[in-house]
Amino acid sequence: MWVKPQEVLIANALWVVERSNQYFVLQKRKGHGTRGLSSLLVGTLDSVFDTRPPPYRILHQTPSSEISYLVAISVTSSEIFSDWAWLESHLLPIVAAFDSDDDVMEFVKCKMESLVAQRSQPTDDNETGAFKSTTEKFRRLFNAPAEEKLVNHYSCSYWKGVPRQGWLYLSISHLSFYSFILGREVKVRLRWTDIVSIDKSNSLIFPDSIKISTRQKSYYFSMFLHKKETYELIEQLANIAMRQLMREEGFSEDPELINKISRNVSRKTPGLKRDLDARAQSEAYRSNFRLPGGEKLDGRADCTLWTPYNKQHVWGTLYISANFVCFESRSRYGQCPHWYEPEWGGGSGGLGRSQPPAGRSTAAVRGLVSLIIPLREVSMAERADSPGCTQDLSQALCISMKRRQSFLFARVADRDFVLERIAEFLAKLTCSTAVSSSDRVSIHSVSSNSSGFILVDSDSGKAGPGSSADHWELQPPLMYQFPSPTTPETTGRQLKKEEMWEHHFDEYGRGQTMYRTSATGLLVLKGIPATLRAELWMVFSGEISKTIGWSAGHEMATHPGYYVQLAQRASSGRVPGADEIERDLHRSLPEHPAFQASAGIDALRRVLSAYALRNPNIGYCQAMNIVASVMLLYCSEEQTFWLLVAICERLLPDYYNTKVVGALVDQGVLEDLISVELPDLYSKLESLGVISMISLSWFLTIFLSVMPFESAVNVMDCFLYDGARTNFMVALAVLDANRETLEDCRDDGEAMTVLCRYLEAVTNSDIPVRVGQSVFYTCYKPEDVKNMDTSIDVSVLIHEAYSNFGKLTNSAIERLRLKHRLKVIQTIEDTTMNSMIRCVEAERFFTQDELKVDYPLFHTLFHKLSNWSGGTMADYIASRAFKLMDSSGEGQLDLRQLSWLLGLLTRSDLPTRLRLFYCLHLPPLLDQFEMDSPLSGEMTRGAARGTVALAGYRDLNYAGVLQLLKTGCCMYAVKGS
Repeated sequence: MWVKPQEVLIANALWVVERSNQYFVLQKRKGHGTRGLSSLLVGTLDSVFDTRPPPYRILHQTPSSEISYLVAISVTSSEIFSDWAWLESHLLPIVAAFDSDDDVMEFVKCKMESLVAQRSQPTDDNETGAFKSTTEKFRRLFNAPAEEKLVNHYSCSYWKGVPRQGWLYLSISHLSFYSFILGREVKVRLRWTDIVSIDKSNSLIFPDSIKISTRQKSYYFSMFLHKKETYELIEQLANIAMRQLMREEGFSEDPELINKISRNVSRKTPGLKRDLDARAQSEAYRSNFRLPGGEKLDGRADCTLWTPYNKQHVWGTLYISANFVCFESRSRYGQCPHWYEPEWGGGSGGLGRSQPPAGRSTAAVRGLVSLIIPLREVSMAERADSPGCTQDLSQALCISMKRRQSFLFARVADRDFVLERIAEFLAKLTCSTAVSSSDRVSIHSVSSNSSGFILVDSDSGKAGPGSSADHWELQPPLMYQFPSPTTPETTGRQLKKEEMWEHHFDEYGRGQTMYRTSATGLLVLKGIPATLRAELWMVFSGEISKTIGWSAGHEMATHPGYYVQLAQRASSGRVPGADEIERDLHRSLPEHPAFQASAGIDALRRVLSAYALRNPNIGYCQAMNIVASVMLLYCSEEQTFWLLVAICERLLPDYYNTKVVGALVDQGVLEDLISVELPDLYSKLESLGVISMISLSWFLTIFLSVMPFESAVNVMDCFLYDGARTNFMVALAVLDANRETLEDCRDDGEAMTVLCRYLEAVTNSDIPVRVGQSVFYTCYKPEDVKNMDTSIDVSVLIHEAYSNFGKLTNSAIERLRLKHRLKVIQTIEDTTMNSMIRCVEAERFFTQDELKVDYPLFHTLFHKLSNWSGGTMADYIASRAFKLMDSSGEGQLDLRQLSWLLGLLTRSDLPTRLRLFYCLHLPPLLDQFEMDSPLSGEMTRGAARGTVALAGYRDLNYAGVLQLLKTGCCMYAVKGS
């Protein structure tokens, strides 16, 4: 095969000359086709350096030059000799007439390039030729199907007795390793769904390695050139597989990424790897700014933001997506207020890109400011250059809002390209708005929407509550209908807080586009006044639905009839989980008068039923009623619905479903955090088994079920503003406050009593304690709770949480979630499998005899599933395998025996199958004819002696062979299957 001429400096290294003439040399790879030492050495070098060139090649060289050029390669001798014959008959006579070697070289190179151009077909430019070659090699080595897409490959060493240098191949479905050292080939192939843990190891035996663990074995890979990148990609692929396993969905590439207009993107990176990198960056972007699940990060650029409240230019990063422009100051540290941040004002900033020039007047402070601009509210984006402007205003960009507000960004990297992208997204939004205003739809089925959410257009809800078709009205916040008792002191505190927030709005803006600074976080931690809770919860919550928008406030403005339509449909039709909803309605804040009346009960029923219709995949889950009931006190019915959407689908992902995967994952995260932050207490709690008991009840209801709700609502303020890290910080603060008492506990009941008493005694100085009120399930009287020595104000508890554990970030929590999601989902899958097996055995629809398999049916299964079914002796092997498991001699296998045998035949490793193969040729599994044959008997006795010596069994009888298989093979197979 002709190739584009490539320069070769050393022509004879590892190659043997087969034929040559004045201008061309035909060479063969040393050791090719032989089993000698040269073959082993060359094969090892090719494997280690991932070269593996075709064994034949033709070089062009001239007598006056030491440089040769590769012009042809081939994997077969016939093809390379055909090319050689063509060169001698067509090209050699022509070049012989040239006077200059330089002319000969230029002519040959030009001729080869023309031959390659004539032969080449149009190809996809998304992948480089080298990566395509690597993909073909991967599929050839592991017999992978065409659907198996390779993401990337890395050089590393695998420990198998001794380090074996090779290549780690990461595909969508498998982790694979290949090594060829001195004639010994090593292959490892693991499915992502079989991996239970991924860890970084740095022991004496396995230094600086990555440990991959399955149910049966641990694998150590080390000597990486790019360990961090490899580890992150392994973790990402494993978690994608786990999510697909739980949601029963497949993997698909992003088609928009292929045609995306981009700058400064390396095309050497494989396309699928770029896709996964883009997914990871988009997830971080959505998590940071609380954006919809379908929002994809288009790009980012360094710039400064003019902050009018302090008249400074703040250095940071501008993020752009299809519906939002966001800004974040450098090295944001979880929006901690300055009095919780030890290095406030001393951060160097930086997100791995260039730093601002020295001597600039802009600020680069941790958590200084962040900004979210919905493009739907933007009226214009334009350049903001002015004659004689200073350096701080160079490359400026101004974004003007429809409400007469504007934002000034300066020193924007590649400003014209950024402006072009913003203008393009604005144009698309304008077109989509025009289409949606003319083409109206109504509620339609879930199957038409890939997200699984029921959709409704705003026109379908125009009737609204109060029309003739309705029999109910949207419920306003219940706190106005059922006010809490107040005192002059508490009223004064509330008014003071309202004044502080109004002053904050005047200075930093109000609504979705407010400047979110450390001052905002400080006010939130002090507690949001009840009158502003609904507004601020809506602003801070965010929302994940791709088709519905981004924040709860934005939802209600753009889809005013969505909730009404769902509530109407719920009242007239079947709702998923309706029985559970009715059962829990009267368990929601039963001590509050609002939920002793029909107004609160009916509103709660409508909210829960509407959400069950919106997201049938979740439907209704316990604890949703507690969260929704508290929100109904401060928010309207429709606002409560959208806040519930935000909590269930983004802030606490996978919490509210039948398997509570998210809560179990966060249980593991909490264990890790306790072991790091409170190591002395961790060993005690682990021995008592308390961590698993507290995490579900605390996190699932955001502490609403374990604290008086007037106190827990302050925790919810911080949770909606700061995300999931609030739950963990408060949990750590509670455990830290009770450290000494917990260390003296003798059992889990005593420890739980200590924690319950402490949480029940958490007070809120802004709300007077009402007589007759208690926590939902507690047996303590309010007077006892009030007078407890452990009583603590919720503001003090939150202060302790942020001051002692404020460095915990949401990104760190997400990394820990990735780690524990593997273990949790694997455990759930194992439990589900075992439960299904027990259910099958417990059911009486089939008798034990009907669940058994006779030999004809097993023979069919053997030929369909086993790799041993292709030989001429397949029927004999099937018969002996069946006889091996049929210990009772009934001629039938029960469900357990069948699963053992199929596991051995299809899932066990090579040594185990080899042991099984030997056992199948031992007495008493042989037929009588074979037993009587002298030759067969001698061979059988030899095999038996070898097998028994290997296994350590002296008794060669049926029971001994069966015991050997059960202990050495079958149990292994059961675990592996």
